Amino acid sequence: MLSPYVVRASCSPTGCGPTECGLSQRWKSPAEISNLAAFYTVFIIMNILISWLSQAGAWLTPWLNDIAMAIVASLLVVFGNDINRTLRRLLTGHHFIVRTLAFVAINAFGYGAFIIAVSPWLAGKMRGWPDHWLFAGLVATFIFIGMWAQRQRQI
Repeated sequence: MLSPYVVRASCSPTGCGPTECGLSQRWKSPAEISNLAAFYTVFIIMNILISWLSQAGAWLTPWLNDIAMAIVASLLVVFGNDINRTLRRLLTGHHFIVRTLAFVAINAFGYGAFIIAVSPWLAGKMRGWPDHWLFAGLVATFIFIGMWAQRQRQI
């Protein structure tokens, strides 16, 4: 006599027999049924999570140009001190007017031109990402920039 917890394995919901599809006859134990239930639970949870991430990514898509500009500007803020320090080393020994003009050119026009040139390119690259990766990637990018700023003692 079989236990009421044992279920017969079949290859389809319509009930075709195991010999028709090449499977040997076999009974599933309660432990195997429990493992399958756990697998399907995780599968359903992952589908829900991916659905939420896709929806969040779809909501962000119209603002990718602004988000890209925020990323580029944040990177310039974090790395601005290093750029200015390098510029200062290169211009050491030059006349005051040359140093001032170079500083104004790099900070006013160079950074602005960099933002204007790189932001649309970055937004175009981000548009190629799938929606469920877009949200996760943007969150990870801003966390990375924040951690880098913390490490550089900018915060």
